Amino acid sequence: MRKLLLLPFLLFALFACAEPNITGTWKLDRDASTGSPSVQGASLLVITQSGDALTFDYYPLKNGQRGDLLQSDGYTTDGLEHPGYKTRTYVTYLQAYWRKKQLVTRTRAIMDPEGYQTFTNENHWSLSEDGKTLTDKSSDGKKVVYSREPAAQ
Repeated sequence: MRKLLLLPFLLFALFACAEPNITGTWKLDRDASTGSPSVQGASLLVITQSGDALTFDYYPLKNGQRGDLLQSDGYTTDGLEHPGYKTRTYVTYLQAYWRKKQLVTRTRAIMDPEGYQTFTNENHWSLSEDGKTLTDKSSDGKKVVYSREPAAQ
């Protein structure tokens, strides 16, 4: 009998702790934002979430239409640091994990072979209760807000 009484509480705890699904197409809300996206020129963010894998694809909007892909970032939400992207002047490492229904992404960039010149940026992504707004609060103090676009039919 006690096991049956505990079952509803266990199910509630399981669903209350589950990570939100942020998959979707998100349009930049410039009026609600205090900064701009980390990818210059991006007005549209397409997120694909499957298990512990996340992909963030950034696009410009040209005449109301999605332009060519500007940048794609892949994360694994295991809390470990993984190789990111490389440029001519630096290499990055990406880390992601969930903390209280908030996705935390951290980018560490190394600008010299010895690792003396580095910088780290941390972002806290949160989904509104109604699932229509995605907010990115960055460690540099800016807030970037996105609105969910309706699914294509």
